[in-house]
Amino acid sequence: MALIISTVISPIFLNCLGAYGMISNANQNIYNNPDMLEYQHTLMNNMCFYGYTMLFSSLLMIVSTVLCLCRFNIVPMIMQSTGFTICMVVMVKISEIADKYGLTDSELQPLSEKYFNRHFVSIVPLILLVLICLVRFFSYDERSKRRQKHLDKMAKEDAPCEKIVD
Repeated sequence: MALIISTVISPIFLNCLGAYGMISNANQNIYNNPDMLEYQHTLMNNMCFYGYTMLFSSLLMIVSTVLCLCRFNIVPMIMQSTGFTICMVVMVKISEIADKYGLTDSELQPLSEKYFNRHFVSIVPLILLVLICLVRFFSYDERSKRRQKHLDKMAKEDAPCEKIVD
């Protein structure tokens, strides 16, 4: 239950809505200011790209949670880790842009720290999902299923061959 709640809060609300905000603000700046300088236009296009990348990372994290609930073990861990890594790489890039241009909020706090702190919360679903999948993967039932599958495979390989000639 905690995994579902943390997934709803972090990847869906924080990351998806933050990405949507980046995309819409960048597109609005492009359409409202057709006489922007070349570097400003490039910056807005980069922000759109980072927004779409953030949406992709959020989608990976959401799908991995659904797969975890469907009793998969390895694939959700890989997808969640990949989504979190992409999210953090995008946050580093956005933080670099905010630091480069000296962007601050109304209280003169650097936006780079604000962006990073808000999105670093995505580590909570990652930790929960990895713990759940690892506990499930190394549980007695799963180990016995894998052992039985291995024994069946060995028995099939050691079984006598069919007669070719009568």
